[in-house]
Amino acid sequence: MISMPCISLLEMNPNNVLVLDTETTGLDPKTDELLQIAIVEYDGDGRFSSFFRPERHKEWPEAMKVNHITPGAVERCATAFEYRQAIQRILDSADVLVGYNIAFDLAFLEAIGVRIPPVPVCDVLADLTDVWKRASLGAACAHFGIDPLCLHDAWGDCISTILVSQEIAKLQARENDEESRRGRHPRRVLWSSDVL
Repeated sequence: MISMPCISLLEMNPNNVLVLDTETTGLDPKTDELLQIAIVEYDGDGRFSSFFRPERHKEWPEAMKVNHITPGAVERCATAFEYRQAIQRILDSADVLVGYNIAFDLAFLEAIGVRIPPVPVCDVLADLTDVWKRASLGAACAHFGIDPLCLHDAWGDCISTILVSQEIAKLQARENDEESRRGRHPRRVLWSSDVL
């Protein structure tokens, strides 16, 4: 997988940059299942959003404390497997995939048979310094003064991911400009507290 920094997203056609997020029954793509996915263009226009009924899980109490998706809310939904071809077509149209800890989301998509296209990936979480490697999306939003739409809802998390990535891109651009003024080669910069 080719990784790219947030700053690169600013120069791309937003219709070809797809932001995705999932909500799941747990943290292990080998044993847990998708409950929700949203795929949004980088300008905020939606491509796909759906809740799913898990095939093997009847309850997920720990995950439900976080995502608030109850078994009753998804009992009449289709399974994620039933939507895999539609999801595949959408992902295949992307020039770049973006997410917050996107490897987690992609692993769950692979678990239902979606082939991840060979396009660059921007992991917004990876553009944060080591101090923030474990930062939640909510913490990143709070740090940048972003009011998240609805945390732990796939659609809301996509929008929050876009807003956080734009703030990081601004910081990266500012740091690159400073490096250029100093006569140094601009580098892929990471979020550091000294530039905030």
